[in-house]
Amino acid sequence: MSGFHSNELLKSVSNYPIAKGDLPGHPFHGNQYQTGAAASSGYVPSGIHTINGKDVTIAPGENLTGADLHNANLRGAYLANVNLTAANLTGAELSEVGLWGANLTNANATGAHLTDANLVDTSLNSANLSNAWLSGAHLLNADLRGADLRGAYLHLADLTSADLRGANLSGVNLTSAHLAGTIGDENTRLPDTHEVVDGYVVARK
Repeated sequence: MSGFHSNELLKSVSNYPIAKGDLPGHPFHGNQYQTGAAASSGYVPSGIHTINGKDVTIAPGENLTGADLHNANLRGAYLANVNLTAANLTGAELSEVGLWGANLTNANATGAHLTDANLVDTSLNSANLSNAWLSGAHLLNADLRGADLRGAYLHLADLTSADLRGANLSGVNLTSAHLAGTIGDENTRLPDTHEVVDGYVVARK
């Protein structure tokens, strides 16, 4: 079976499923089976997936810098520590994806679906998340400095200890978001319901 590394194909692929229930039993590399929290979480194991007739390997820590994944279906995928710097994720289906520790610096995720996504310790520095769906997303300790979150949906999102310095959240509804220890500064643009006090984002009294 001839295989292609993901970098050779994912630069131009979109609208493909690699989510649980979408794969017809393709084999995985033995060292890419997940154990512990990953295995019990319901995430799809990284491994060999047939996409557009090619076998593509996606592994934790994969370098997908600049990849074009617009409208891609990655629902539930296990992508911990993947490098998606400057990737095109516009409109992508990323609900329930495991992206903890990943690098999405300067990524364009406009309109992406990240409902219940695990983005703990993820770098979203200067990422475009405008109009993204982040309901229930886990963003603990996430680096959102300079990120564009205008129009994003953050219902029940957990932003505990996230860094929002310089981020733009103008018009965003934060009333149900968890903001304990969330960092902001004078350049953080917030809805009228919230403000930065002593370096932290809090609800206006």
